[in-house]
Amino acid sequence: MIYKVLTLVVVNLLRSTMRQGEQVSVEKVFDLMGEHLSGLSDLRDWNTLKMDRRHVRMDPHKGRTSLATTWTQLIS
Repeated sequence: MIYKVLTLVVVNLLRSTMRQGEQVSVEKVFDLMGEHLSGLSDLRDWNTLKMDRRHVRMDPHKGRTSLATTWTQLIS
């Protein structure tokens, strides 16, 4: 649960760096954060992850709501 909430915080921060019409892919953020956290030798270094918006940009999906939008609707 903590990991999911932390991921949503990161997604919301990344949204401010996205260009007009781009969306953040929660799945890609999960993957990048998971790879980063599993590779750490000291958990105090968790905040050293640098994400490029090009690596977390959502691929276009026709007729589907994004996971980030669904989660935001659920918690509001």
